[in-house]
Formats: sequence, structure tokens, C-alpha cells
Amino acid sequence: MKKKSLSLTSLAGLLVLPMLGHAALLVEAPLRDGLYGGGIKVDMFTSCSQPSGAGCGDGNLHEIGIAESSQGVTFLATQADLQSNAVVSWYLRGISPDPRTQFRTVGTVSFAFKADLASHVGGHILTDNYGFNQFNNGQGAFNGAVSRYLGPDGQAKTADDRLSFGFSTWHNSVWRSHIAANTALTTYDQWHRVGLTWGGPTHDFELWIDGQLAAYDDPFSGPFVPWGAAYLGLGSATNFALGDIHERGIDGENGTSGMTFADLRIWNEYVPLGDSLAPIPEPGTWALLLAGLGLLAMRRNVSRTRRQGRPGVSMMMNN
Repeated sequence: MKKKSLSLTSLAGLLVLPMLGHAALLVEAPLRDGLYGGGIKVDMFTSCSQPSGAGCGDGNLHEIGIAESSQGVTFLATQADLQSNAVVSWYLRGISPDPRTQFRTVGTVSFAFKADLASHVGGHILTDNYGFNQFNNGQGAFNGAVSRYLGPDGQAKTADDRLSFGFSTWHNSVWRSHIAANTALTTYDQWHRVGLTWGGPTHDFELWIDGQLAAYDDPFSGPFVPWGAAYLGLGSATNFALGDIHERGIDGENGTSGMTFADLRIWNEYVPLGDSLAPIPEPGTWALLLAGLGLLAMRRNVSRTRRQGRPGVSMMMNN
């Protein structure tokens, strides 16, 4: 049977982890210091002649709201509603052989992120489109989004706020939402790793956070129905992006802001646990870890020195 318990899901994922090398990794992007793994920052424009969006716009990429650092790429507020025009996009149609049919049938997208409690504004974090040179600069069939969930105090920007995930896809003219509102939550001001999967062996759609299954959806009673369609424009998943690339420059840009992203991977295979293990440690965590290792090493050396300086049992008996 396809549907299994969560415990069996986790166990199956752990058993298959050593086989990850067999999965087809389409994109691997550190997102640090401007390293985008073949992806590009896409400018704002009202029309575009390139399906990938490369070279479109006036070339002023400062206006799209991206800050690059050794930690990752941060999306900044650029609009009156404090959402962002930031986009980093990968041209999947340009990969040979073309992976899109399989990618829309079974796939995984994962990345590390950190949302800032004080400045984060919800919006799109993942979208596809069928070519920036198509109708309205490309329409999408895949959407990942985040929003701010107010905690028990009902006040924004307080310690009990949580980051809430959304995940929806388009199938045969119907949009399907895969996560109930405010059910997949993470903390602010900490690094996490999230993975979105579809077409897997256990559930049609899954959302994993830090190695834990946070939500799943099984809308299809029979075989999995791929999201998007090959006949739309140049085909769904022609481009796949961090940020909002649905009708770029036509429909209001609705990208999230106040979030930093790192270590993005895109697969056209189901990856156990959504490839969501090992979030990036905070600098303070690294410092504590190194200090702890140093203390253990020092204690081990002291213990070894004491043992070497202490008379052995046979020596004590002979005396």
C-alpha cells in the first residue's frame, strides 16, 4: 500500500539514506557570496525576449532586493507592502537531457533558511514558470510560500511568533493546496532546513523540516498526477526559482522578505526525509561545539598524563 504510518516513513527514509547518490541532482547552489550553481538573478521588466530571463530588464539588479553574504542570499523589502522583488532562477529547460517531465512527476527541493523576527514579511519562496518570454512573462504551476503566524500573545514580532509554510500545485486546471494553514511551523532567528517532495513512495506531497515530516497530502487515489503541463508555453518548470516568477513584472511581485537562504538543491527524484537534515549551525553553536571539543581533548590529555605518571600495579607490589 502507498500510504504508511509516519514512523514507517521515517524508518524507510533512514534505511534508504545511503542510496542518495543514485538520485538525479539537477541543481546544487550554495547561495553564499553570489554562488548560485548556474542560477541567475532576474531583473524586473515589462517584457522579455529570453525564456530564461537572462539579459532582460535594464541591468540594475540592485532594485530587486538581494543582499549577498557568506551566510547566504537575503531577500530584502523593495515594495510598499514590504514584500520583495528578489528572484534567483534556474533554467531547467536548458539542462540536457530535459528533466522537466520527470521533475513534474517526482521531485525534491530543499534549502536552508533563516527568517528574521523583526523584519520578515510573508510571500512566495518557490515558483516555476513556462518561460519569461511567454504570455504575461510566464505563468506558474508550483508555489511555495511562507507567512507569519502570531503566537498566543497575538502580537507581531514577538518571541512566540512562528514561520508558517504553504505549498500548492496546479493539476489539470485545478490548484491544490497541500498544507493546512498554520500547521507546518518553525522558529524565527534560527537556521532550519526544509524539503518539499512530490510523487514519493509514501505520500503524494510531503513537507519536511529538519528531518521531521511536518505535513503531507494525498489528493490522488490512483497514480500521481504530475503538476503543470508540457503544453503551457515552453512547458511548466521551464524556470524554477527562489522568489516570485509568476508573471514577472506584470502581476504584482509577492516574494518574501527578511529571509536568508543557503544550500539549495533540486532533484528529479524523491529524496528520503526531503533532503532536510543538518540545518546550518549558528556561529554561537559552532563556538560552543569547538569549545566543548577542546575541553574534551584537554581532559583526555590530562588523564593520559596522570596514567603515565602513576606506578603500575606490578611495580607497587614489587616495592
